[in-house]
Amino acid sequence: MVDWRLGCDVVWKKSKSYSIFYFASCYMLPLSMMIYCYIRIIVIARNHARRIGDVNTRILVTAPTNNESKVDGENLSSISGVSHSYQNIKGKSTTTVRLVGLLVAFLLLWTPSFYSKLDESLSESEISRITKIIGCFAKMITLLSASVNPLIYALGSRKFRRTLRQKFRKKKLAKRGKSNMNLSIIYTEQLERRGELMRKEKLALDERLPMHIIENQELQIDSMKDIRTLGSLTSTSGKRSGTTETAL
Repeated sequence: MVDWRLGCDVVWKKSKSYSIFYFASCYMLPLSMMIYCYIRIIVIARNHARRIGDVNTRILVTAPTNNESKVDGENLSSISGVSHSYQNIKGKSTTTVRLVGLLVAFLLLWTPSFYSKLDESLSESEISRITKIIGCFAKMITLLSASVNPLIYALGSRKFRRTLRQKFRKKKLAKRGKSNMNLSIIYTEQLERRGELMRKEKLALDERLPMHIIENQELQIDSMKDIRTLGSLTSTSGKRSGTTETAL
């Protein structure tokens, strides 16, 4: 970037005629064509939707004059026709919103750049630093138009929006499932520890052993035989200590 310019550019102050031609051919002409074409598309779509609505209204009005079986069949077809026409009208309204969005995006993204260049060309005084900075940011905004238009087309598609929502929901469910799995693992480990502690307490009470003996020895007590062996060892150690005291 040199002197707040993104690259090679036209020296606008030395080429006023080219600036006016550039502004007219690259901004005003495309904008006029877009406005004309989009208005024509919207008008034709609305007229088409109105004609479909009028045809379905006439079908609903004339259906009761026929015999009963024929009336039922025509009513079913008219109802399906009405629903189909409603979907067509809804799709055309979506198209209208999309076209208006494209036009607004063009105005917002391209107008600042062209206006700054035209002002720079027609201005008689020296270009200030603030004007150059504004022109630089206006040029950067213009470059965003290449990415904004695809977003407008994509977000205007119902299928794209539905797929995007499904992707986000799958990610949320995956994160939630992972957190629930971690919680279940922690809960299972806590239950196993509590069960092991309760089993040791029960075995200690059955054999009348102090709980700290089982905890400090770090033994895996799996049967009553191990408990009895541990009990005989403690009783033997007690007798030996009593004999030692008697001898003393």
